[in-house]
Amino acid sequence: MIHGDGSSTRFALDQSKLFTGHVINKQGSSVSAHLEGALWNIHILEPGEAYAVEPAWRLLERWENPYNDTMVAYRLSDVTDLPNKFKFCNAPGNQEEFRLLQDPYRGQFQPLRNKRSTKDTCVIHVVADAATFNKRCKRDNMVCSSMMINIIQLTDTMYRNSRFEGNLGTYYTGIGLQVGKLTLYTEYTPRSKNGFYRHFNEHYNFNAAKKLHSFARAIGLSGDTYCLHHLFSNFIDSSGILGRAFTSVLCRAKNAAGLAQNTGISSGTNKMGPFLPSLKYHLVVAHEIGHNFGTGHDPDTSECAPNDEYGGKFMMWPIAVTGSNPNNQRFSNCSLRQIGRNIPARCFKDRSKIVGFCGNGIVDAGEECDAGSFGLNNQDKCCTSGCTLRVFADCSDANDECCTDCGLSKAGKVCREPGYLYSCVQRSYCTGTSSVCPLGKQVPDGEKCGHQHVCSMGECVGPCKNATNKSTTGKIYLPCSCTKNSMQMCNYCCLDATDPSKPGECQNFAPEPKPDGSPCDGGLCEGGVCLKQVVQSVVLLEKYIQYVQTSSFTKFMRSNIVLVVIVLSLIMWLPPSFVIDYFDHQEREERESMAEIMLHDIQLDELRKRWAVKDWLKSDSVLPKSESKGSLKQNPSSSVDKDTFSVLDDQTPQFTTAETSLQSVI
Repeated sequence: MIHGDGSSTRFALDQSKLFTGHVINKQGSSVSAHLEGALWNIHILEPGEAYAVEPAWRLLERWENPYNDTMVAYRLSDVTDLPNKFKFCNAPGNQEEFRLLQDPYRGQFQPLRNKRSTKDTCVIHVVADAATFNKRCKRDNMVCSSMMINIIQLTDTMYRNSRFEGNLGTYYTGIGLQVGKLTLYTEYTPRSKNGFYRHFNEHYNFNAAKKLHSFARAIGLSGDTYCLHHLFSNFIDSSGILGRAFTSVLCRAKNAAGLAQNTGISSGTNKMGPFLPSLKYHLVVAHEIGHNFGTGHDPDTSECAPNDEYGGKFMMWPIAVTGSNPNNQRFSNCSLRQIGRNIPARCFKDRSKIVGFCGNGIVDAGEECDAGSFGLNNQDKCCTSGCTLRVFADCSDANDECCTDCGLSKAGKVCREPGYLYSCVQRSYCTGTSSVCPLGKQVPDGEKCGHQHVCSMGECVGPCKNATNKSTTGKIYLPCSCTKNSMQMCNYCCLDATDPSKPGECQNFAPEPKPDGSPCDGGLCEGGVCLKQVVQSVVLLEKYIQYVQTSSFTKFMRSNIVLVVIVLSLIMWLPPSFVIDYFDHQEREERESMAEIMLHDIQLDELRKRWAVKDWLKSDSVLPKSESKGSLKQNPSSSVDKDTFSVLDDQTPQFTTAETSLQSVI
């Protein structure tokens, strides 16, 4: 861990909380999981579908998960597509930048292409910047490291299941990744006063291109020599780009400009929400590393960009794929050929010679046993904290199926039951001479091992694989999605993939449809028909998840029924009340305005009458000269008239002059 002042702290990774596996009776499936405190983070990948379980705090608002103690389970098909403006990256830009940054010594890094090599692992350095550590990881180094390792494990599985095509008919299989170094930035890096370039970990609004350049420069200065370096970040690019990477740069040294070219970055955030769901984030990382391995974006051709009926777009399609189609988690033939030209790279390692970690529960090279965290704490009776057998132990109960109390189990002890990991293998028994459980006899071919699955050569296979095994002409059949109508979406469909450039039609290969509850094109199968989800959303997870039901919300509704009724009543009656009050106010103002106008007219009429009196008083023909002034001087009503006109003056200022004239006359 690197802190804000530049100091660093090493920490031990608890690998007992990291898990990998597969789904029983699901060929081609993989599972990667880790514990975050008491909460699980699980990724399950199957052909045509993916599932995830992750802490709810990453996807729900605080009020929906106040105690951060719940988890959310969802399918990748329930995650809406990102708009077209959201792209994995800008591959043409990546390639152009790479050409500009190439150094003149490129030739010495050319990979060996015509010779098969046992070196099959790209050891990668993964980095999390302060934004990722503070936000997505909540400042927990174990959460952060587990999340990054989990994503790399999933990517490794996808790559190792690929068959890369080199030159001269050479094929490479089993090529993958392994984490060699993990770096966490716990605080933002201060801006250097004398520095001309920004550090990638500064608190600055980077776009994807600038972030990659800054990261490549920092790695170049560090001198770290790994196959690849990848940055987990939280930048938001205004162009909607989620990642960026240099192309064809495995094991490449820094160039003349000081940039480490074997670098890539990915963002777990975009403008649609606080965090990408972990399954989406995994696809972004796998996509960017694909560029590092040597492939560009898939061209828009029938071979490398088929429609959904033929499996959908592949992983290197430039627009973010959903992950729910069979091809979304695979490389296209175009990508397989491009990557094959860069394999094996000079810095690849032999996976079997990469020293494992004592305490991961797996007996790695150089270890006699490994009891996980119990062994590290010296609590295992057979295995020491140094992953060696105790003096009296012949084997380890934690690692050997035919080991009992640190000694060999008796012959005839059942060590493996069918239906667990070996559904097409009969019961196995210990021999009494070895701690290893022998493989039982194979179940006869054709015996049912799951819904529309049968045993074939000791393996439980689906309709497509079974058809491939039975083919007498060497045909290869792969799963596909029949999407013509809702009646076909729940069929077990396969296509002829013998010639990848001319895939066959997607057809039903099983007499019965998928069981109820199976995923199908954004819905669930019921009675052989794909029914679209109609469950009303309680909350939209990060504006991606379409359908979610939270049990805490239901419990709240039930336990606060009185409050709920009051709130619903207010919601129903308050808006109409506001509307009625508004119109009443308008009508009241109109009435008051009319009253003012009428009062003004009355006062104006009275004023005109008094004006006529003034003219009459001024007339000599009305009163005798000897009486007119004297009578008026003694008339007490003159003051009343004056007061009356004064009041009228306040309300009708246009008569001020007339009033003054009349008062002076009086």
